[in-house]
Amino acid sequence: MNNQERASSSPKIGELLLRAGKISTNVLNEALERQKKTNERLGQILISMGVISPSELAEFLEAQSSIPYIDINSYEISGDIVSILPEDFIKRSRILPIRKVDDIIEVGCVPPINPEDIEKVRLITGLKVSPYLVADNDFLQVLDRVFNVKDRAKKVISALTTGGREQEVIMSIPDSVALDNSVVSIVNP
Repeated sequence: MNNQERASSSPKIGELLLRAGKISTNVLNEALERQKKTNERLGQILISMGVISPSELAEFLEAQSSIPYIDINSYEISGDIVSILPEDFIKRSRILPIRKVDDIIEVGCVPPINPEDIEKVRLITGLKVSPYLVADNDFLQVLDRVFNVKDRAKKVISALTTGGREQEVIMSIPDSVALDNSVVSIVNP
């Protein structure tokens, strides 16, 4: 059975939530109508309606896809591992490298997972790919954290190489970032 057949034969997330008694038929229909108008993901609509939590959604997505869910916020994701994939690919595919173990790259993926994107990760990295489901909001938070630190570091380096603006650059770094030893070592070599 290929991925498309598996996806079409597995119950949809709305059906799973309905069967489990997490949502009513009326709520599902309201969410589906909203989905038609906005093209938002059904799970995100249900979260914004306040009828399920992100962790409940993740639990049902894991059951639907047989791909394990992880809390991506509990991982220390380094800039080195993130740079293994192009930033635009990460943002477009919603796949974020988490860590490399031997010849395997572990990636956090926001559902639905596109098998072609997983194959692209394999081709880009030359590594076997081990996907994990991550919550949409958690992915966006980690993405923001990873790429904002990277952008700030580039600005610091640029300002220091042009000279004269060191104090201005140091003042622009938030305390949470300034406590990161890698940024401190760039500012104070």
